[in-house]
Amino acid sequence: MDYYAHVLRDNTRNAHWGNLLRGQWCFRITASIVVRHCSTSSAINFPNCKRRPKSASACRICRAGSARAARSRRGLIAYNIEKYVRKTLHPTLGRALGFHPEFVTAQECATIEDLADLILQSSSTPPFTPVLRHNGRPVLDGGMVDNVPVSALDASPGLVLVMVTRLYPRERMFVVPHGEQRRIYIQPSRKVPISSWDYTSPSQMQHAYDLGRADGEDFLERLAASDGNRIASSSEEQTVAKKHTYELTVDWTGNLGSGTSAYDAYSRDHLVRVGNKAAIEASSDPAFRGDPARHNPEELFVASLSSCHILWYLHLCATNKIVVTGYVDEAIGTMQEESKGDGRFVDVLLRPRVTIGAGGDAGLATRLHEEAHRFCFIANSVNFPVRCEPSIEISTL
Repeated sequence: MDYYAHVLRDNTRNAHWGNLLRGQWCFRITASIVVRHCSTSSAINFPNCKRRPKSASACRICRAGSARAARSRRGLIAYNIEKYVRKTLHPTLGRALGFHPEFVTAQECATIEDLADLILQSSSTPPFTPVLRHNGRPVLDGGMVDNVPVSALDASPGLVLVMVTRLYPRERMFVVPHGEQRRIYIQPSRKVPISSWDYTSPSQMQHAYDLGRADGEDFLERLAASDGNRIASSSEEQTVAKKHTYELTVDWTGNLGSGTSAYDAYSRDHLVRVGNKAAIEASSDPAFRGDPARHNPEELFVASLSSCHILWYLHLCATNKIVVTGYVDEAIGTMQEESKGDGRFVDVLLRPRVTIGAGGDAGLATRLHEEAHRFCFIANSVNFPVRCEPSIEISTL
């Protein structure tokens, strides 16, 4: 993370569109940057990689091969149709246009420059990047053939973990049988907070890392709680899911003697009981003959959004080393009642006032509210805008 923050510290633009006219790279990433990263990254120790025994696991990199450079434009169109329109897990249009996968292991590269070239070839997407060639033939982004290149897998039986970085219209975790393999697919719990082409927000890489770390820990818990033998022997797709159940009792206490014999003959008072916790004394909004001294469902609904947001925000601050010492949210919810008596919430505005420790990063503390909103279970369950207007104060103590 420190390396990326350093090398991209002065980069303010992702795309340089004028380079299209000059046949140059539109994006910041270039061969020199990739070489420098491969040379300095602790994750890629090239000399040790070359010395690994042939029996060691291979790092296979996919690029799309084609005999004709003219196919690149059609391939890019097909790629974007599959990605943004059809949202296909394993595309087919690229192969239909004559593209085929080429898998090369990192161990096959003779030099660090060869490895950098291979990485760039595997992400070549003209016209945004030049058409790259290998032995005189054009090669393109491996996603032209398959976003999730499982064809690189050997046929060994057992469980195979397939991790994807985009959200597809599928269950978050599911199993696909393939021969004697059972491939467990896992996709992010939320949209990854940084684009693969974004080189202006290195701080967001930390958020992406935190998301991946949390999802990975969650996956291990789910896998440990599941029956692995049952998953491995199933002949149908199954979902590896973790569900949370919430139970409570609502007890109406407003029978004044004649029940609901008339609209004004009963009280709206009721108790909400959850296990052995203190009961919540509730009623309806005073506008609907409720007791103003009691909580009403609309207030509790807004409270659940505010409460969920603060809990995620405090978690994210803790993982990003932002020390929160005070937090007050004066939230406002707006419900629109229709002429026939029905209605719905149309907006909730959260207004958290946050105090952070001396020397804290106010900019990061502000941005983490956006991340908390993306994670909030309750906000993800509603169909109206949940806005947030935070203010950050740095403590002088």
